[in-house]
This record gives sequence, structure tokens and C-alpha cells, in this order.
Amino acid sequence: MPMTNLLLLIVPILIAMA
Repeated sequence: MPMTNLLLLIVPILIAMA
């Protein structure tokens, strides 16, 4: 599923921003 792939890519970015 592409949705899971996107989440795995976005989540780390959000953590890096926080």
C-alpha cells in the first residue's frame, strides 16, 4: 500500500521538525 509508504516517509520528517 502506498499509504503506508507515505506515512513512513512523513512521520520521520515530523519528528525531525519537533
